[in-house]
Amino acid sequence: MFALFLGALAFIPMLLEARRAAGHDRRLRAAGAVEPAGDVYPLMQVAYPGCFLAMIAEAWLRDAGPADRHELWGLAVVTPEGLEYPTPQGELGLGT
Repeated sequence: MFALFLGALAFIPMLLEARRAAGHDRRLRAAGAVEPAGDVYPLMQVAYPGCFLAMIAEAWLRDAGPADRHELWGLAVVTPEGLEYPTPQGELGLGT
């Protein structure tokens, strides 16, 4: 169940971002933009979600879950908004 939560947390924003980026891409190409030779963007469209999928698959295979509320707090720290808030261990969870 935790792996499903992680999947939603990772892939729902990714899908929304991909939809928005596709619209931007269409407008840029209509304006004459071209992709540079040797661009890594197509590879990253597979590699980036693939890394998240691998981590979620590991969580599912290990039947991993949050041990306590501090781990869930850590999930908030990885968001841009979460970086602005101190964690129970100190600012950004670095124990300072």
